Amino acid sequence: MLAHRACQRIGWLTLLVCFLYGARSAPAQEIETLKHAVVRVLTQKDGVAKTGTGFVVSVTPDIVHIVTATHVVQGAQTIEVEFFAKRDTPLRAKVGKMEDDSQRGIAYLVVTTPAPAGTRALTLAPQVKLSEGSEEVLTLGFPQGAPGWSPKSLKFATRDGRELLFDGKVNEGNSGGPLLKNGEVVGMVQ
Repeated sequence: MLAHRACQRIGWLTLLVCFLYGARSAPAQEIETLKHAVVRVLTQKDGVAKTGTGFVVSVTPDIVHIVTATHVVQGAQTIEVEFFAKRDTPLRAKVGKMEDDSQRGIAYLVVTTPAPAGTRALTLAPQVKLSEGSEEVLTLGFPQGAPGWSPKSLKFATRDGRELLFDGKVNEGNSGGPLLKNGEVVGMVQ
């Protein structure tokens, strides 16, 4: 009953997933908290707009640090991020560092404008042990640049060395978003 009420609060897509999988997906309360740590990344390069996802790893009153996939921001002339609490007010971001320029690289963004109220950082847990076979994980992001919050859940993951493999449909716009287990980041959608 409690899981059913949680599913009702998070939209028809997640409600369908909850129904199909017996309400095993992340509860609405968890998604409500997590979404305040996920941002939409908007870039411009040679007049072409591109959208991806990023997630907050550190927040202070005046500076926000965000991680995303390198290919989301690589070569961009402008980078802006939209926080869930203020999706209509993009804030300018700059690249602080890039791990490498490959398709699997990680970019570290810095926003020096105060973050909207309620913004939080996600806990990083890259060493989380995933059992052999498969486990339930959650992705949060902005597939195809959708003008709204689009949680996806119930991907199944296994670790293969540094890679975290999962099955499930991921659209353009999800790149750079967190892969979560129990509310902690265990990987990134590339």
